[in-house]
Amino acid sequence: MKKLLILILCVPLILFGQNYQKGYDYYNSEKYELSIDYFTKAINKDPDNSSLYIVRGLSYKGLNLHKLAIKDYTKSIEIDDNIVSYNNRAYSYLQLRNYQLAILDYRFVLKKIDDLKKISERAPSILIDIHMNIGVCKMNLGLNYCENFHIACLLGDPEGCKLFNKYHLCKEDLKPVDSDDFSTAQMREYDFHDSIQIANSVSIDTILWRNQNEYINFSLKGFTETSTHKFTKKELVWYVDYYELNYKIIRNEIFARHGYIFKSGGEMDKYFRSKKWYIPKFNNINHLLSDIEKHNIQLIKQLEKSN
Repeated sequence: MKKLLILILCVPLILFGQNYQKGYDYYNSEKYELSIDYFTKAINKDPDNSSLYIVRGLSYKGLNLHKLAIKDYTKSIEIDDNIVSYNNRAYSYLQLRNYQLAILDYRFVLKKIDDLKKISERAPSILIDIHMNIGVCKMNLGLNYCENFHIACLLGDPEGCKLFNKYHLCKEDLKPVDSDDFSTAQMREYDFHDSIQIANSVSIDTILWRNQNEYINFSLKGFTETSTHKFTKKELVWYVDYYELNYKIIRNEIFARHGYIFKSGGEMDKYFRSKKWYIPKFNNINHLLSDIEKHNIQLIKQLEKSN
């Protein structure tokens, strides 16, 4: 079971020009193809405006074009590192079943406490949405999701209570709760104290179950995100720290996934031969590397030198 939620955070209706206004009107009318056309025109005139990439990304999301939405959210983040784009990109990653990157982006949102407080004044459900979605991601990865549904329940979400109370695994760790036990004032206090603290301290390594067909823990299938996501330094540092990864291993894993043959008996040879997915075939795989992989390899090398 999974509950897919997104908080569509409103971009202030600042007069960026006629193209923006028309695009915004078409977006509100759910005419996403037309809104994309006008937002693109607005971006061509003002390419450094992060808000324009957010609303065009939301239009792509409306058409279920999540890869294009992610591209726009990422561009917006590069411009001003805003919380809205992290939140919306996390949802698109969730829709694409890239649960680890979704969790990473939600953690970025939770770290921006001051921005989160301001946004919660306009959108009180933001923390509920985040914890529900993190719980969904962890559930699909076979990780401990109980705390996140528990927090959503304590924040007043009936579905969070329902999910938390349903699973016996959660009941073993935490006492079942009823959201009616908490007053609005108590929930508001819980929002920015316990919630954020717990969300950033819950272990993600506790494996509760594994679906053998799909979405198993990344330690079994490899750290594939380095082939699909162009990491920034900040993202990669957080990811490695969060999952307790090793820079040398994730760099060489890029080569291993292409079938690179490591030095016989060496550290990497022994490590990757223990992985069921590793099939050594080639002495040189440089021609197989994508631009994303080349970028990530260079970034990992830089971080290896500084650690």
